Amino acid sequence: GEDIWEKAFVEISPGQYDHMVLVYSYFNGVYMQEGKERHEGRPVYREVNKYMNGPWKHPKVGAEIRYCDGAWVFTHPNIMKSNSSEESDCNWLLRSPDTDAYNLLEAPGGWSIWVGVIMDDASIKTTCSGCNTDTDCNLHGQCIDGNCNCRSNAGYYGLQCELEDPCPVIAGDLFNDVWSIIYHEDCEPVQEYGRPVYALIQSDDVRNVTEANMYNVSQDDLITLVFSGSRWFVHNIRSGKNVSFEDREKFAKEYHAFWDRAYYNGTMGVSDPTTKSYPVGVDFYHVGERGPQYGPLGVLYPMQEPPGKGAFRCDNNRTIVAPEGFGSWMTSCHNQSETRVHMDHSHWVTP
Repeated sequence: GEDIWEKAFVEISPGQYDHMVLVYSYFNGVYMQEGKERHEGRPVYREVNKYMNGPWKHPKVGAEIRYCDGAWVFTHPNIMKSNSSEESDCNWLLRSPDTDAYNLLEAPGGWSIWVGVIMDDASIKTTCSGCNTDTDCNLHGQCIDGNCNCRSNAGYYGLQCELEDPCPVIAGDLFNDVWSIIYHEDCEPVQEYGRPVYALIQSDDVRNVTEANMYNVSQDDLITLVFSGSRWFVHNIRSGKNVSFEDREKFAKEYHAFWDRAYYNGTMGVSDPTTKSYPVGVDFYHVGERGPQYGPLGVLYPMQEPPGKGAFRCDNNRTIVAPEGFGSWMTSCHNQSETRVHMDHSHWVTP
């Protein structure tokens, strides 16, 4: 859901604490069962890397979904309700109603959520990465050994082959801005949270895309579109074009919207909540003034007119030249792509 705890108490390093804005959707993604590990006789599910669904590297630690004190809970060892040492072993941030269900998917709805106080009826959805028939794969793939294998020519990917393969190139009408999916050297799209990452490769003036000099954007900055669990963010990576692709890739492999403070570190725009696999047809907003009086997202100025039009459209017929700061393979990858770029299948569980 879109629940937000504006002053989460977080241990950022051993013995050092800070208040951070916790947007719960930042923790959407894949949670995998840790072998035969059990807590109170039930499986433990741990959040995995948003990049390739692997383990996190130190110092980042994934969240957990486990059974504790008669309920299923969502918890993180470094996020606490307060600095009190009296916090229970459960230390829950989301908690199901009391249940003896062994299977997480059988836990009753109406979870409680901590947002500084306890709120009830939190929106939470969990799905299994398995399938029983091809219908469970939306007829876009085959169910083989309990997993959906999406057909490469079907134009879909995802847990149940439900997400459309994205447009490789998108354009905005407001500033003649053009955005390209970023590729690895093997022409696989760079992705976060199961969605591709786009880079701004052309505009009338890069500063126009960010409302003139509102954010003091320079020509050396790298402007990207990154999905962060439920919304797309327009990020400004300062002097990003001067950073090697290898170093940018290292950061991407460990990206997490919460731990990297995505909304406050260079975020200039934000979309409406969406489950789409690419940002076409989704309304976006420039982030304006920020402060306690404006709420956690600040003042939002629409990037499209009229509302509901969406800020971007597919623009797949455009000739693409590798933008400054990227390898020449970007051009060849675009030349090889068709009207849609095929994304690898990933198992997606959204708590």
